[in-house]
Amino acid sequence: MSAKVSQKKIATQIANSNGLTTSDLGLRFDKVVVGLFESLGSCVEESVSPAITVLVAITAPIRLPAKTAAAIQERIRISIEAGRLGEDFTAKINGNKVRLRLVSSSSKHTQKFIGFVHNSSIASKRILNLATKWLGVEN
Repeated sequence: MSAKVSQKKIATQIANSNGLTTSDLGLRFDKVVVGLFESLGSCVEESVSPAITVLVAITAPIRLPAKTAAAIQERIRISIEAGRLGEDFTAKINGNKVRLRLVSSSSKHTQKFIGFVHNSSIASKRILNLATKWLGVEN
């Protein structure tokens, strides 16, 4: 299954479980987003324990996808090494607001990476809270 289908399907499930649509959350799934998700997903699959799910929300548009992916991958590595489960990391990376959260994986859903690219008018904290709720993990 491609990153586009997988991440879009997960985002749709998260939105629908909260009575929303992906449009309500201002989510985007264009080819730049798909490429970014593939890069981040590969990094997470190789480096993250099955006991952890990495949640990332990024504001659109993404103008420097390769540099943005590299910076986020580094931040994921640092957060894992520091054991920062449940804490949000926020920063502006290459012009995009980024919110990163590591949570304990649940038996309900086993994704190691869930990514969102959204319009800047939508609060990234809300999106990650909805994802955390969908995963069945306490905030």
